[in-house]
Amino acid sequence: MKKIVILTSIVIMVVLTGCSNKPERVTYEGKSNNWSVSINYVREKSKYIGTPVIKYLGTDKVTKAEIDVINKNDNGPFNPSNTVDMMDYFKKDEDVQLVAKEEVSSYKDVRSVTIRWATDGQTFEEGFVLNQINDGE
Repeated sequence: MKKIVILTSIVIMVVLTGCSNKPERVTYEGKSNNWSVSINYVREKSKYIGTPVIKYLGTDKVTKAEIDVINKNDNGPFNPSNTVDMMDYFKKDEDVQLVAKEEVSSYKDVRSVTIRWATDGQTFEEGFVLNQINDGE
């Protein structure tokens, strides 16, 4: 009888472990002529918390940038905490990690980003698709 209980417990643990196939980490990346964006999502309980990193690839002197991560069924406005005001200018190819975290219930809902940025005299906007670059860990 004791062996049956132990065997049943082991089978249940194996089944439950097999059902939890959500990866711990997932990375999305996208690139345009002027920007590169990478978001590393880490699973925390039933949600994924993403940390966006932006990199300016252009040549103008950028003084301010806003990023909006667009998810499935998302129609919200830009997140003001994802606005980066630089005292100095963005340096070309410099990784800038955003303070605000992106929280999603499923990393599969991530679609694209829109970036608005300003130079000394003009403002620009660019959007592009993000692609999952790993299968998770």
